Amino acid sequence: MKLWVGLAIAACVGASGCGNGAGAVVAQDVAPVASQPTSSSSPVSPYNGPLHIAITRPDDPDVAVRAGAAAAALECSAKPHLGGPGETHEAAANPQAALQKFLSTSPYSVPRSGYLVEREEPQRVLFSHDVDGRTKVAVIVSDVVRGQGFEPGWSVESLALCDPAELSAAASDNLGIDVWTDRKGERVATTVLSSRRGAAHCEWQSATFLYLHDEQFVADPQGVLSGSSFKATYAARTALPPDAKDTGYTRAVSALWVAADRSAVYLVAADGSAQRWPAVREKIGCD
Repeated sequence: MKLWVGLAIAACVGASGCGNGAGAVVAQDVAPVASQPTSSSSPVSPYNGPLHIAITRPDDPDVAVRAGAAAAALECSAKPHLGGPGETHEAAANPQAALQKFLSTSPYSVPRSGYLVEREEPQRVLFSHDVDGRTKVAVIVSDVVRGQGFEPGWSVESLALCDPAELSAAASDNLGIDVWTDRKGERVATTVLSSRRGAAHCEWQSATFLYLHDEQFVADPQGVLSGSSFKATYAARTALPPDAKDTGYTRAVSALWVAADRSAVYLVAADGSAQRWPAVREKIGCD
């Protein structure tokens, strides 16, 4: 039996639906942790591996190395996207409270709801966020910090997640990540293409950043990035250059084209009108 854990996070920051399989939980149906509604649905392929794999290299570039058992529990279509060890000093009274504390403060861009208990052991619990019955986010909490100089209780030991494109559309949208589709209508990995709004704490939310492979393009209609250097100018409405190339990627009603010299991308609407998003000369980031 799996226990559905609904996490009611204020302001819906990062809130999302679960998968599309039987027994799925969507954000508006999520109950507070205290009520703990249960579901008898079973995973398509239950995780039977260890809930603890020692993390000896937490800074290793390979997620499978730095995220231990959480990475092993994933069922990704490609390599795991992000992950690592948790914060053992953030202790909580029980596994559900530890998960809730983590999700309400985590710097990771992960769904804030729709988790269930995938596996339980006396000192560890594996929570998973599934899509079509397959684990796309894995969080392992434990109480093994007892006797190690930390506050007794439960905390996140490791976590890992698949590419956001493997989440449901509602989940990735609620994380603020724009996932694009290819010519076949399949969701494109964010390592290939993605876009998202600028960070609010830098007051860049009026700008949108698009990443195509290792290139960065920006729509900045209000000029909040005026101090940055671009290879072209932004245009809310312009003609598509005759030598521009169709990437085959679409998002909502826009098709993505790229200039022949790669100085800009063009978001082309159904009526043929285009927005020009210039490429940056140096990558722009917000601390």
